[in-house]
Amino acid sequence: MKKIIVAAAAFVMSAVALTAKGKGSDSVYYGPRTGDFALSFEVTPAIDFIGNMFNGTENQNFQGFSGLSSSFFSGKTISARYYFSDVTPLCVSFGVNNQSNKRYSYSYSEPNSLETVRTSGTGELFVMVGFQQIIRPGQRIQPVLGLNCFYSHSNKDYEKIDSKEDQDYDSLSKSPSNTIGLVGNLGIEFYLSRKISLSTCIDMGLYHGTSKTVIDNKDDSYSRTTSTDNSFIVGKLGGDISINFYF
Repeated sequence: MKKIIVAAAAFVMSAVALTAKGKGSDSVYYGPRTGDFALSFEVTPAIDFIGNMFNGTENQNFQGFSGLSSSFFSGKTISARYYFSDVTPLCVSFGVNNQSNKRYSYSYSEPNSLETVRTSGTGELFVMVGFQQIIRPGQRIQPVLGLNCFYSHSNKDYEKIDSKEDQDYDSLSKSPSNTIGLVGNLGIEFYLSRKISLSTCIDMGLYHGTSKTVIDNKDDSYSRTTSTDNSFIVGKLGGDISINFYF
């Protein structure tokens, strides 16, 4: 159903573009000017919502637009652009996904005496910065070239035990990983109006990642590298259908 909705949307956009051209849309400048900025959101939730309207789904709720996704980050990102010129923006994507849970254990003989604090959770960070070059600025359909560098950090399912009575029972277990990359992308942007557009892209990047295991308790204390990964891959970042708002 999602594919049908996307195809229908593409047909409608094509029809709008042809109609606008017939009315002399060449005199309209689509897109940003120097000093403008843009915010981007993934439109998949909206596509899912519209698709569910046709397949009989009951009691559905529109979840709202979300940030763009990434293969290196399980959360969503905030994506923005600032235009230094009509054709060159600075692009920034940022995401944080930190969750932790603390459980407290007390003495059976003294209910108010705290014995241990067990902390577990997940911590993630994603930052990407780069530049784009717009081809055919001002037109309704604009190809886009981009070059970005990014850094991601992940520390999933870590656990720390803090004993308030005996430090020999303190322990730490975590598996941090870090990835850096240089990414080029090629995209297409279609303007629904002068300041609202839909876009998508395909990327190709060079990545280096390192994973470790860190253990610290009364029996063992070490930090060691468990794996390193080097790859040159197409399609690890981007690829979302996004809606862009210019201001």
